[in-house]
Amino acid sequence: NANLIAGAFVGGAQSSMAATNGHRAHTETYFGGLYASMGSARGAIDFALTAGKTDQVENRYVASNFAPGGVNIFRLEKDSWFIAPELGLEHRLPVLGLVGSPRGRYTIQFADEYEVETSSVAAREVRFIQGRVELARPILFENQSGEMTRIVPYGGVDYNELLDGNMLDMTINGSDVMLRMDTVEKELTTFAGLRMAVSLSENFTMEAQVEGRVSDEDAKSVAAKIGGSWNF
Repeated sequence: NANLIAGAFVGGAQSSMAATNGHRAHTETYFGGLYASMGSARGAIDFALTAGKTDQVENRYVASNFAPGGVNIFRLEKDSWFIAPELGLEHRLPVLGLVGSPRGRYTIQFADEYEVETSSVAAREVRFIQGRVELARPILFENQSGEMTRIVPYGGVDYNELLDGNMLDMTINGSDVMLRMDTVEKELTTFAGLRMAVSLSENFTMEAQVEGRVSDEDAKSVAAKIGGSWNF
């Protein structure tokens, strides 16, 4: 079927974070799954099922009057597994070439037990949902050699909600999610950004993205990504 694409994927990612208070975290994620997409001239619908493992090492600095220098340093090693079905739609709107894209993901995380100083945090199961509504305006350019450049300004809102479990702190598919049932169990974030893809050859495309985010808790962030894709 010319309108149907289906297949499998595997991958991995690493991320490192350093905060001004000394807190540091390094995360490694390995994942794989299945996907299917069916499209038409007006839009597309796609489904993906992702499963993976996340290993996270943190160094936390906690003020203490009883510690040398007034600071305790805790090293946490947290491992977890996750499975996440995801459904997305893409529809070309009859206005200014805009494209609307609602998406939803349901994730179950199985977190292993880990040690905190002289105590331990028991293994737990966490369930949460993520939603995203995005509005984009793709712009295409073609150079004299026929290679394409795609620039996409976009904006929208993200929604995360912790359904079950008292705490969530993980990286899934490149996105950091941190929620607590006793403080922030729901989070709404507004975002805007720019994606760019440049075809350098028939099989290789260079990709870049920059995105700014503001949450309803007034947390602000800016992130930039760069990468590439090969077709074999």
